[in-house]
Amino acid sequence: MKKIRLIIFIVLFIPMGACTYAQTPQKLLTKKWVFKEVDKKEVDDKIALQMEQHKKEFEGVTDSVEKANKKADIKKQTELEVDQINEMFRNLTFEFKLDGTCETGGRKDKKIEKGKWTLSKDGKKIFITSDKNKQEFDITKLTPDELTIGMPTGSGSIYMNFSRSKTPKEMIAQKWFFKEIDQRTLDTVIAKASKKQEHIIDSAERAAAILKAQAEFAEKIKNFKDMTLLFKADGTYETTGFKADKGKWELSEDSKQLIIIDERKTNVLQIVKLTANELFIMISGIDIEAGVIFYSKK
Repeated sequence: MKKIRLIIFIVLFIPMGACTYAQTPQKLLTKKWVFKEVDKKEVDDKIALQMEQHKKEFEGVTDSVEKANKKADIKKQTELEVDQINEMFRNLTFEFKLDGTCETGGRKDKKIEKGKWTLSKDGKKIFITSDKNKQEFDITKLTPDELTIGMPTGSGSIYMNFSRSKTPKEMIAQKWFFKEIDQRTLDTVIAKASKKQEHIIDSAERAAAILKAQAEFAEKIKNFKDMTLLFKADGTYETTGFKADKGKWELSEDSKQLIIIDERKTNVLQIVKLTANELFIMISGIDIEAGVIFYSKK
């Protein structure tokens, strides 16, 4: 009887597990991908190449400290070049669709380039054809959440890492740390303070009153620096800092409002900006609606 049960278990559950993970490259690729960074191996290879090209120069340097400094300068310069590439492609996206069409985003003019895509038989190359050109990309890594491809350039290929485009809810569900108060909020405080002091004739006295109002506002918001927000995937949240709290959270249908529910009340916060590592929300309760920016350490 035990052997029969074991056989039933194998028949019922093993194929299901196999089906879960046996996704074809085409299915894995069919989603929206967001540029993350130049692949680390690419960075290491660039540094190694620069070191090799300057090898003769190093041989002529006898002082070990000077040689180490030269190598450090080359490494730093290469890393700066990589940073420039990361900045250049910061908003690059690829969206591969089931019908064989694709969209490339992230251009400076914010236009979406449309085309068609296919995979090589071995699933190791992507071919993208548009009205403008035809491109071929080598795939070195492809998982449900990560994609690394070689993008052709005039001097070879640059290998870049992409991550699966997350939904707004997935992006919010992490721990956030206070970064700063939005500059527009600070400008509003100054403008309101100036308007309130218009009746003061003496310019020095008026300036002092405005500075005092700014200082009072700074005092009210200084505790934000210790504030963290932890939004969990199960719909619960916790805050730490000057206002420790917990409760439930959800997003509006258009993902433009963050709804915070605790034992006392429900707060609806406007979302100004949301990315994988930045959350900009409007918080009320300190005389004016303040724009507060949080960041993620991921």
